[in-house]
Amino acid sequence: MSTAVKLVVALATIFGVCTMVTDNCAGASSYDQEVLAIFRAECLACHNEDDKQGDLDLSTYDAMLDGGASGAVIEPGDPDESLLYRLVAHLEQPSMPPETPMIARESVELIKKWISQGAIKASLDQPQQIAEDTAAPIIPIAKANSEQTPHFPPRLPRSNHIATDATPAVVALAASPTAPLVAAGGVRQVWLLRTDSSERIGRLIFTGGDVRCLKFSPDGSLLLVGGGHPGASGSVEIWDIEQGKKIFAKDGYLDAVRNADISSDHQRLAVSTTSSTIDLFDLQTGNRIAKIDAHTDWITDLEFSDDGVLLASADRAGGLHLWDSWTGKDFQTLKGHNKSILTLQWTYDSNFISSSGKDGFIRIWSAETGRETQKIKAHEGGVVQHARRADGGWVSGGADNILRVWNPQGKSVRAATPFADTPTRIAYTPADKRIIVGDYLGSIVTLDEITLAEKKLPSINPGKIEKQIVLKRSQLKAHQKNRSELVEQINAANQKLARSTGDLMDAKNETKKVRGMIDRLTEDILAVRKKLRGIQTELSTAGDSPVATELIIARKLKQNELARFIAHRKTEENQLRMKRAHFDVVQADSDRQSLKLKQLNAELSRTRKLVKASLIALATLIEENAFSTRHDLMFLGRKDAKDNNLSPLAQSLDQINQMP
Repeated sequence: MSTAVKLVVALATIFGVCTMVTDNCAGASSYDQEVLAIFRAECLACHNEDDKQGDLDLSTYDAMLDGGASGAVIEPGDPDESLLYRLVAHLEQPSMPPETPMIARESVELIKKWISQGAIKASLDQPQQIAEDTAAPIIPIAKANSEQTPHFPPRLPRSNHIATDATPAVVALAASPTAPLVAAGGVRQVWLLRTDSSERIGRLIFTGGDVRCLKFSPDGSLLLVGGGHPGASGSVEIWDIEQGKKIFAKDGYLDAVRNADISSDHQRLAVSTTSSTIDLFDLQTGNRIAKIDAHTDWITDLEFSDDGVLLASADRAGGLHLWDSWTGKDFQTLKGHNKSILTLQWTYDSNFISSSGKDGFIRIWSAETGRETQKIKAHEGGVVQHARRADGGWVSGGADNILRVWNPQGKSVRAATPFADTPTRIAYTPADKRIIVGDYLGSIVTLDEITLAEKKLPSINPGKIEKQIVLKRSQLKAHQKNRSELVEQINAANQKLARSTGDLMDAKNETKKVRGMIDRLTEDILAVRKKLRGIQTELSTAGDSPVATELIIARKLKQNELARFIAHRKTEENQLRMKRAHFDVVQADSDRQSLKLKQLNAELSRTRKLVKASLIALATLIEENAFSTRHDLMFLGRKDAKDNNLSPLAQSLDQINQMP
């Protein structure tokens, strides 16, 4: 949030109006208007009324002047002699904040300037009044911080803790601000799903009842889970994502927790149920900072600004308020909605808050002035939910079953209808720029924000692992039976192919034998014809001599011999045609047997792979079942009396880490 906004926060929270001081202080930096905002962001976690480390309290001007264990920390007019300045400027040890880099140089210079000008409490200057414009200007929307570290969970059970016949509606959905990760509420459990690979990572058990709300911390390292049994009990839990452990729990509510959020510094927690009040807790001390009771109807959403300075809250009657997140004191009342508000979203720079609901509008408000700077007519029948995108624009889903993508200037750039049923929740993952949509049928899909191409995420109600094991065993047995049958068929086919191959060789040999006979007969025919030509030549010169008579008789004999050879060859040629036909039949049968054997071997190879895959899947399911059982026994077997009471965050973490 800008320095100007922080200035107004300090001014309105502590005094409400500017304190009048002497004229010679006009225009000077002051504790109330500028320095207190820096202390709140950087120092008050360790130097406040309840936690005076070094006996130093910087939360009020008078307490600061009292100094700490080392005496006075401010020498008005002389920053070089002021211990406070020397420590925050890292000119003296121990530097402040301890074991961390120096705070922003602009903040250090402002503290120095303030001390140099006399370290006054309040300035004479009044905040400027901004004139009402007839047309709201286009506001500069900040982009997401792309350099944040992604946080992923460890191995978690992927089996269903509680399975139901019907998949529940998606009533709780949250997207990590830093990783392609989505949390979705199931039946007394939270499923963590990856949006980039569309895989199920695992689940967390929520012992408080039905999951009603989910929220990631701004850095994505923590997950808030709220819910309970309507009209009976409610609780809220904080989970460390990278450890997969619950580190904080607060129960004792008389109704289900519907809304919860944690500040960006992990210092404060805001919680509401089906009531008009908000509990604001200090997570370091475990104390309730304030009970905010200004709404007139159920709280519908809570949202800390990314810089942690303000808390926004909305209700069913259209009420919208901004609160100082350290004290719970009223900062702004934003008037414009006349129907239930369903969603709140801060811009990334925390200078603006957007709201949407049943009136069908997305409204953007200035946190500094409380003015409505932009109004988007989004959906007929109401906006179910909207979420901010990485470029500062928005995505929204409405009762008209349409999904719309908006640019930072409030113009609709794309639209789709990806819903199998009326949408219930909309989220957005800046890490992979995907839109996540849940509906009443319990299905969750992700869409690329540019192409709106869809991918379906795993179900939040997978079958019981015991049933999956039984099914996988049945599949394994079927594959094994099929493999045995294929082996028998292949053995029979091999035998048929062997017989076919033998028949083929016999037919080939018979064909070769007949062809040899034909070749010999052809040679004999050629020899006889040659002999006949010789006889004919001799006969042409013999005249009527007795030799001619002998030649005529020899010619007749050779002609008879030639006819016999030709007739024999014709018989053999007919035999060859029959042998060839038989050979072709045997060859075709052999080819069929070879093809069938090849197909059977290919099917056997596939079946063997299926058997192997089924064995691996079955072993994985059995191991997963064992892991899930151990995990759940350890989780549900805890008997920590303080686990159900509000306790400091660090203390809860230590207690849980010591559990077996």
